[in-house]
Amino acid sequence: MLTWPITLERPPSVLIATSRVHGAPHPTVERHGLHDAWALHLYTYRAQFLVQGHLLEIRPRYVSVIPPGVPVEYRFEGLSRHLCIHFRLPAPVPGQQTVARVPALTPLGDAFADWYARLESAISATPVNGTPYFVTAYLWHLLCELAHRQAPPGKEYGSAVERAVRFIELNLSEVEGTGAVAEAAGVTPGHLTRLFKEAFGQTLVQYVRQQRVVRARHLLQNTSLPIKEVAALVGIPDPFYFNKIIRAACGCSPRALRQGTRATATEGEDDAERGANLTA
Repeated sequence: MLTWPITLERPPSVLIATSRVHGAPHPTVERHGLHDAWALHLYTYRAQFLVQGHLLEIRPRYVSVIPPGVPVEYRFEGLSRHLCIHFRLPAPVPGQQTVARVPALTPLGDAFADWYARLESAISATPVNGTPYFVTAYLWHLLCELAHRQAPPGKEYGSAVERAVRFIELNLSEVEGTGAVAEAAGVTPGHLTRLFKEAFGQTLVQYVRQQRVVRARHLLQNTSLPIKEVAALVGIPDPFYFNKIIRAACGCSPRALRQGTRATATEGEDDAERGANLTA
C-alpha cells in the first residue's frame, strides 16, 4: 500500500474547499499536482490515478490524500464530481513532532456518507472570504482517522476499548448487538461491557445508542438528507423507533430538531448524550 509520512499535532490550514467536476462525457486523462499544498478528495465515482508508478483504482466512497510536489495522472471514465480540499500543514517543531502515515487511497465504507455530508455542509456554510473553521476541524479529524488506521496494532489504538470505539465509529449503521464489536476488540462481549462501564460509566449498548443520537443530531441539523436516510445511516432504519429515540434524547421529533423549533435543539451535544443513555 502506498502511504505518505505526515505530522498531525497541529491543525491544517485550508486553502481551497469546494466541489469540482473533472473529465468529459467520454474517457479522458488529466494531470494535476500541487507544488506547496496537500490535496484530499472524496470520490463518488469510478476512475484511476497513476502516482509514483502505482496505478490505483478509484471507487465510490474512497478518499485520496496526495502530498505537495507529487504529480498525479487521473484517468476519468466520464464527467466526475468530487469534494476537493487543498491544505497546508504547519511546519514541524524539531523534537516535538510524531510522524504518522496516511494512505494515498482509502475505502471509507459506511463512514463515507457521514464524512461527505459533514464536509459538504461545512463547505457550504463557510462565508466568502471567511475562515473555514468547521472544514478545518473535520479535515484534521479525517486525517487523524486515516493515520490511526495505519497505526501498528497495540500502538495508538491498542486497547480493547479503543479498538471497539473505532469499530463502532466506522460501522455505526451496521452494528447489532455486542458480538461483532467484541470480536473486533479481541475480547468477549461480557468483558467488553465491563470495560465500557469502567471507561464511560455506561454499557456497550448504551454507548452505541448515544453515538447514534449524536450522529443523527449532527446530520439532521447540518445536512438536507431525508430523515429516513439519516435514520438508516445511524443504524435505526425503523422510522417509528428512530422518532422515539430522538424524542427521548432531544425532547422533540427529528423534524422539529431539524427545523430548530425547540430552543435546546441548538445546544451542545451534552444533552443528547445524557438523554441517549437509555436501557435497551
